[in-house]
Amino acid sequence: MTTSFEVADKFYSILNVSSLTDEIQIYLDRRPTDLQEESVTVIPLTNQIDNIQNGYLNINIHAKDNSDGTPDSTRLQALTTLVRAALDDYASGATYFAFRVTNQELLSDERGWSYVNLRIEFFTE
Repeated sequence: MTTSFEVADKFYSILNVSSLTDEIQIYLDRRPTDLQEESVTVIPLTNQIDNIQNGYLNINIHAKDNSDGTPDSTRLQALTTLVRAALDDYASGATYFAFRVTNQELLSDERGWSYVNLRIEFFTE
Protein backbone atom coordinates (compact mmCIF):
# COMPACT_ATOMS: atom_id res chain seq x y z
CA MET A 1 0.00 0.00 0.00
CA THR A 2 1.22 3.48 -0.87
CA THR A 3 0.05 6.35 1.34
CA SER A 4 0.38 10.12 0.92
CA PHE A 5 3.05 10.02 3.64
CA GLU A 6 5.08 7.41 1.75
CA VAL A 7 4.86 9.45 -1.44
CA ALA A 8 5.98 12.60 0.41
CA ASP A 9 8.89 10.64 1.91
CA LYS A 10 9.85 9.51 -1.58
CA PHE A 11 9.91 13.07 -2.91
CA TYR A 12 11.85 14.20 0.14
CA SER A 13 14.49 11.57 -0.62
CA ILE A 14 14.56 12.60 -4.31
CA LEU A 15 15.26 16.21 -3.29
CA ASN A 16 17.58 15.42 -0.37
CA VAL A 17 20.68 15.35 -2.59
CA SER A 18 23.85 17.39 -2.27
CA SER A 19 23.13 19.48 -5.37
CA LEU A 20 20.21 20.92 -3.38
CA THR A 21 21.21 20.53 0.27
CA ASP A 22 24.48 22.38 -0.36
CA GLU A 23 22.30 25.37 -1.33
CA ILE A 24 19.11 25.12 0.68
CA GLN A 25 17.29 23.32 3.52
CA ILE A 26 14.70 20.66 2.63
CA TYR A 27 11.65 20.14 4.89
CA LEU A 28 8.88 17.59 4.91
CA ASP A 29 5.28 18.65 5.55
CA ARG A 30 5.84 22.24 6.67
CA ARG A 31 8.43 24.96 6.85
CA PRO A 32 9.31 26.18 10.37
CA THR A 33 7.19 29.26 11.10
CA ASP A 34 9.95 31.76 11.88
CA LEU A 35 12.59 30.37 9.51
CA GLN A 36 14.75 33.12 8.03
CA GLU A 37 16.52 30.93 5.45
CA GLU A 38 15.67 29.79 1.97
CA SER A 39 13.99 26.41 1.91
CA VAL A 40 12.18 23.75 -0.06
CA THR A 41 9.15 22.07 1.50
CA VAL A 42 7.51 18.85 0.31
CA ILE A 43 3.81 18.95 1.22
CA PRO A 44 1.58 15.89 0.85
CA LEU A 45 -1.96 16.63 -0.21
CA THR A 46 -5.12 14.72 0.53
CA ASN A 47 -5.26 11.67 -1.72
CA GLN A 48 -7.34 8.52 -1.77
CA ILE A 49 -6.95 6.35 1.32
CA ASP A 50 -6.29 2.98 -0.26
CA ASN A 51 -3.43 2.02 -2.50
CA ILE A 52 -2.67 5.24 -4.37
CA GLN A 53 -2.37 4.83 -8.12
CA ASN A 54 -2.10 8.55 -8.73
CA GLY A 55 -2.32 11.70 -6.66
CA TYR A 56 -0.84 15.14 -6.02
CA LEU A 57 1.61 16.93 -3.77
CA ASN A 58 3.15 20.39 -3.59
CA ILE A 59 6.76 21.45 -3.50
CA ASN A 60 7.27 25.03 -2.26
CA ILE A 61 10.56 26.84 -2.89
CA HIS A 62 11.04 29.87 -0.60
CA ALA A 63 13.35 32.87 -1.00
CA LYS A 64 13.45 36.24 0.77
CA ASP A 65 12.02 39.18 -1.18
CA ASN A 66 14.20 42.00 -2.46
CA SER A 67 14.57 45.09 -0.27
CA ASP A 68 11.84 46.83 -2.30
CA GLY A 69 9.36 44.05 -1.44
CA THR A 70 9.37 42.39 -4.85
CA PRO A 71 10.09 38.67 -5.25
CA ASP A 72 13.73 37.79 -5.86
CA SER A 73 12.86 36.18 -9.16
CA THR A 74 16.50 35.54 -10.06
CA ARG A 75 17.07 33.48 -6.91
CA LEU A 76 13.70 31.76 -7.14
CA GLN A 77 14.44 30.78 -10.72
CA ALA A 78 17.87 29.41 -9.77
CA LEU A 79 16.42 27.35 -6.90
CA THR A 80 13.53 26.11 -9.05
CA THR A 81 16.04 24.99 -11.67
CA LEU A 82 17.93 23.00 -9.01
CA VAL A 83 14.71 21.36 -7.81
CA ARG A 84 13.61 20.52 -11.36
CA ALA A 85 17.06 19.06 -12.10
CA ALA A 86 16.83 16.76 -9.06
CA LEU A 87 13.35 15.66 -10.14
CA ASP A 88 14.53 15.09 -13.71
CA ASP A 89 17.56 13.11 -12.53
CA TYR A 90 15.31 10.74 -10.62
CA ALA A 91 12.66 10.52 -13.36
CA SER A 92 15.16 9.38 -15.97
CA GLY A 93 15.69 6.07 -14.12
CA ALA A 94 12.28 5.56 -12.48
CA THR A 95 10.38 2.38 -13.22
CA TYR A 96 7.50 1.97 -10.74
CA PHE A 97 7.04 5.60 -9.70
CA ALA A 98 6.44 8.39 -12.21
CA PHE A 99 5.44 12.03 -11.90
CA ARG A 100 5.08 15.28 -13.76
CA VAL A 101 4.94 18.95 -12.82
CA THR A 102 1.43 20.10 -13.67
CA ASN A 103 1.52 23.68 -12.42
CA GLN A 104 4.00 26.34 -11.34
CA GLU A 105 2.93 29.49 -9.54
CA LEU A 106 4.72 32.39 -7.84
CA LEU A 107 3.16 33.30 -4.48
CA SER A 108 4.01 35.71 -1.66
CA ASP A 109 3.50 35.62 2.06
CA GLU A 110 3.08 38.60 4.35
CA ARG A 111 6.47 38.15 6.03
CA GLY A 112 8.66 39.35 3.14
CA TRP A 113 9.13 35.98 1.47
CA SER A 114 7.97 34.65 -1.87
CA TYR A 115 7.81 31.10 -3.06
CA VAL A 116 7.37 29.04 -6.17
CA ASN A 117 4.70 26.37 -5.78
CA LEU A 118 5.17 23.31 -7.96
CA ARG A 119 2.11 21.04 -8.16
CA ILE A 120 3.24 17.47 -8.81
CA GLU A 121 1.03 14.69 -10.12
CA PHE A 122 2.45 11.26 -9.36
CA PHE A 123 1.68 7.76 -10.55
CA THR A 124 2.56 4.49 -8.85
CA GLU A 125 2.28 0.89 -10.00
